[in-house]
Amino acid sequence: MKKIVFAALVLFLLSGNALAASFPDVPEDHKNHEAVEFLDFNEIINGYTDGTFKPGGLVNRAEAIKIIVGAIGIDFEGNYEVLFPDVPADQWFFDYVMAEQKAGIVSGYQDGKFKPADSVNLAETLKILFEAANVSLPEVTGDVFVDVPKDAWFAPYILYARNHNIILADDYGAVHPAQAMTRSAFAEVIFRMMIVLENDGEPFPL
Repeated sequence: MKKIVFAALVLFLLSGNALAASFPDVPEDHKNHEAVEFLDFNEIINGYTDGTFKPGGLVNRAEAIKIIVGAIGIDFEGNYEVLFPDVPADQWFFDYVMAEQKAGIVSGYQDGKFKPADSVNLAETLKILFEAANVSLPEVTGDVFVDVPKDAWFAPYILYARNHNIILADDYGAVHPAQAMTRSAFAEVIFRMMIVLENDGEPFPL
């Protein structure tokens, strides 16, 4: 993983197009411009056929898993059994989903489905990302944010993200863990995590 991230970072920084706007709807003054450019340059994310990125669009479960697999450098190729009726073997996301399912990172719902088209929220994103990266989660001793009580199932993931500057609270001290992730916000989280991993767990530089 570390070699993959380092190579990606070096190529990005040395590229003459590192700060150019690849997508007309993610200009250089967009708050997530650097993250989107970094992930696009390293082919971890891509835009649409019309040349746009659609930063305000939502990320679904299948897309989230594919991006995380690429960012972390997980080997996803293999011979997998079909376990979810809505994740058939002929779908583009089959190998990605099943690789993470086999690793115990993701699972289905009580009805047996995986629901790949459902959008992911911040709490779910951080859980999948940190478990894929196999980081050590901190002990939660108090409320993490005003909307993240210490006994919430996602509190350790939010705390790790807070400690490493992967997410920041809004002006009211909230992070909205249940809010669906937009494509640009998701890109920012993935980008920051890749930098944290490259820097041996040091917080993302603000």
